[in-house]
Amino acid sequence: ARSIIQLFDLAPNVTWITGQLVDEHNMQNEVTLPWNGPKDDSRGFVNIEVFQLEDGTTQAALFTHLRWSGNGVIKGYFPWVKLTGAARFEADVGFAEGAFNTDGVTFWVWEHHRENGREVWNPVAQVSKQYSERLEPVRADLSRLAGQEVQIELRVDAGPSSGQDWA
Repeated sequence: ARSIIQLFDLAPNVTWITGQLVDEHNMQNEVTLPWNGPKDDSRGFVNIEVFQLEDGTTQAALFTHLRWSGNGVIKGYFPWVKLTGAARFEADVGFAEGAFNTDGVTFWVWEHHRENGREVWNPVAQVSKQYSERLEPVRADLSRLAGQEVQIELRVDAGPSSGQDWA
């Protein structure tokens, strides 16, 4: 039997951090965001909301906006879970309807696990996305980590502008 870990259900209990990238991985001006904070917060926000997506569908989605600055980033660190044999990550990513002026974002999925007591992390999916009126599937095979405790990190990177990066 396949066990399913719904990251959607865990999202309110996740540590959400925003900042500004100084290189591929490191941030400055880091701030921990409150769950379901105000959408006009220039530090960014994260919540689950039912709204219209760029493909025209209306559905509940994890809705993030990173720090209002060029090279802004938002990261969510999910709780550690033990993976089973056929583990994989599946999601569809995109923008809220009307984000025509975004210059695009990059969606990342990272896995964190321990080797010899030391935490290591690896990117397992990366999707650069423009507003295209369709959602993009993100799929990653995690079966090589079966039986291990793993932490999933979801990350969205802005480009030079954070305008309308309603990811």
